[in-house]
Amino acid sequence: MLKGKTVLLTGAGRGIGNAILTLFAQNHADVLCLIRGLEKPFADQIEELKARYQIRIKTVRADLEKEESIRQAMKELSGETIDILINNAAENYRGSFLMTPRRDMERIFAVNYFAPILLTQLVSKRMIRQKQGNIINVCSVSGMEHNVGNFAYAASKAALIWATQTISRELAPYHIRVNGIAPGVTDTEMNRGNEAVLKETVLERMNIKRMAKPAEIAQGVLFLVSEQSAFISGQIIKIDGGRF
Repeated sequence: MLKGKTVLLTGAGRGIGNAILTLFAQNHADVLCLIRGLEKPFADQIEELKARYQIRIKTVRADLEKEESIRQAMKELSGETIDILINNAAENYRGSFLMTPRRDMERIFAVNYFAPILLTQLVSKRMIRQKQGNIINVCSVSGMEHNVGNFAYAASKAALIWATQTISRELAPYHIRVNGIAPGVTDTEMNRGNEAVLKETVLERMNIKRMAKPAEIAQGVLFLVSEQSAFISGQIIKIDGGRF
């Protein structure tokens, strides 16, 4: 489905990002991964995917909290044609409004909002020259719901939702589609150790009373970058098991 396409992906080492990497490799996309570090299990997985699907996977180190690190990583990728950008990486922080220090708010917004915005600015300039492109922001239903105890994360995702819909209008004349997905509770490292609270506060009011699998979220991303969604722009697709 994606043969000949090059994807820039953040947060590929675990969770939803890793499921996206695997699914896109299976669909024969070449993938450029912005990563903070390269541990051996992830490095081994990359080599296995490259060999199995005969694709190219390139890793470039970047600290998404730091603008200069992002800019340097993109300089290293200056010769690459990027057809698809997937802003997936995120940091979580559990804490009420009154108990969230400014430094933690700034860290969460740096990764969850400002990094995707900067990457979108840098990559969309290339896409404008190419006269085509596809950008997906991995948002969250937390950005649509006013839950106590998740202030910084939810606020950062709400900002990303708003930005996604606004940017989609600005880039549409250049044949660039911008959409977002909003996962619900997903079985990732971010949610491990919090299962009891999630069951009491979230799972019981969902239609499908379980966590999503990362691969199920990845399927939504694949749909939004495929020709099957060619008339979809500026949308936030909830994949939440009927939470709302």
